[in-house]
Amino acid sequence: MRHIQGTSNPADLPSRGCSIPKLMKTEWWNGPSWLRDSEDQWPKECGVINELEVESEKRKSILTSTACTVGGNKGIEDHWYIRSNNYSRNVRILAYIFRWRRRCKVGGILSVDEIVNAERALWKIVQSEIDWTHVQVPLTVNEHGLKCVKLRITEREDDATFLMPVYLPNTHRLVEQYIRHLHLTNHHVGPRTLTVMLRERVWILNSKKIVHRVIGKCVVCRRFSARSYASNEPALPKDSQRCQSI
Repeated sequence: MRHIQGTSNPADLPSRGCSIPKLMKTEWWNGPSWLRDSEDQWPKECGVINELEVESEKRKSILTSTACTVGGNKGIEDHWYIRSNNYSRNVRILAYIFRWRRRCKVGGILSVDEIVNAERALWKIVQSEIDWTHVQVPLTVNEHGLKCVKLRITEREDDATFLMPVYLPNTHRLVEQYIRHLHLTNHHVGPRTLTVMLRERVWILNSKKIVHRVIGKCVVCRRFSARSYASNEPALPKDSQRCQSI
């Protein structure tokens, strides 16, 4: 077996590309002329490989790369706890992980306590990714280890989550999922009602802005809030505009 250069190998013509007249003038049908000579007179193999020619022969391919960032410099792939676009599903996945860590042999559906604990763990993970040096609101830590906003209504008799709401960032992907979850489970409520419902449990800076952004992506709300198509009424025909004598 011997290597033949591309210029002397007629089999390389289809891969290199050539016109029909050039193909008829080549030795495609008969092969190279030196093939009829003795083996001693055949062209010798070239020991040095031309790297520039090899690179020019390679097929060029375009590679594209897309990087998506959520919540600062962390990408979506960095959030191991976000396995789905559904907030409730992410909470349940984490709850099943906690059940597996406890080596719990109890099967069946998740209990309310397991779901609540998983949700608190998710919020605690989100808070661990916050740069607290830029947070200007007074904070305190509740009994579950979550950082909450310290308001001036602590003497009021109300739920603990309302008196000290959990602080959440407004640029995190999981926070958007939580807002979308409340919007869907409460029959596509409007931005004002949704903002009030958020305030009962969490404190999000510029919550109105992110609420409007989440509702603006809802397909059902966009469909029902769209304007109906209406065309301009044409002018009356000429015969109907004539004054008739009585």
